[in-house]
Amino acid sequence: MSSVDVRNRLLEAAGPVFSEKGFEKATVREICQKADVNVASVNYYFGDKEQLYLEVICLAKEMGVSRAPLPEWTPGTSAEQKLRDWVITLVRRMLGTGELSWSNHLIMREVLRPTKACGHLIQELFRPFVNIADGILLEMLGDEIPPYRRMQCIFSIAAQCQFYRVSGGWSA
Repeated sequence: MSSVDVRNRLLEAAGPVFSEKGFEKATVREICQKADVNVASVNYYFGDKEQLYLEVICLAKEMGVSRAPLPEWTPGTSAEQKLRDWVITLVRRMLGTGELSWSNHLIMREVLRPTKACGHLIQELFRPFVNIADGILLEMLGDEIPPYRRMQCIFSIAAQCQFYRVSGGWSA
């Protein structure tokens, strides 16, 4: 088995385990058993459990973005259409269904019980996505609306989407 295979098996096994148990309760031993690799493999390929967790968080982020990418807008696309597309993309990223739903669950777990990996999610996933929405609202509302008000609007939209997701208002 190649080193790439072992590394990928560890990542594939660790995602669902971290999603189910969280960083603290997941064990390297359990992950390695599920991946069918030696316990020393985590240290060899990732350095430690925390670095493995960060890489799994990165994988979960990439899975969500690839599952629901933002469309590329032409110069004539209206701000209203962009906002609609942004909301649809947000909802699709939140839904996370099927065998890969562990990625959405893990991201939600990380937001609710943050570890050091949460900073990565903020910088690499949330902030860029929020900045896109801010640009759309700036286009729609003009600069007479202060930035903090636009952020309140964005967080309100996202919270409404999240509410329906957790309450079962949407089915996949």
